[in-house]
Amino acid sequence: MKYIISIIRVLFLLLFLFLVLNGKMMLWFALLAVSLLLALVFGSYFIEKLGIVMMLIKGEKDY
Repeated sequence: MKYIISIIRVLFLLLFLFLVLNGKMMLWFALLAVSLLLALVFGSYFIEKLGIVMMLIKGEKDY
């Protein structure tokens, strides 16, 4: 999993450099804003699912 995360970080760095060097800074800001919103939405979804899984592992019934 860390391998995939490293690849994604390098790809975003290359995309950032490409867009900045071509003068497309507003496009980079738009991509950044979309990625932050998606992380907010999907991050809370996966944290909630992880919490339910952890409760099931511990044997709690209040999920």
